[in-house]
Amino acid sequence: MHFHLRNILAKVQLEYRTRVAADAIQSGLASRQRMKDEGVYITQSGDME
Repeated sequence: MHFHLRNILAKVQLEYRTRVAADAIQSGLASRQRMKDEGVYITQSGDME
């Protein structure tokens, strides 16, 4: 029983982490797109030109 509960907790934690990572990637893409729209281009290394 206790083991089963731990499994559920681990699964929830993994899903949460995945969602947080996806949100971070999504917002990163959004901010990059916004900067591009405003005329600021970011090189591959992350430096501004």
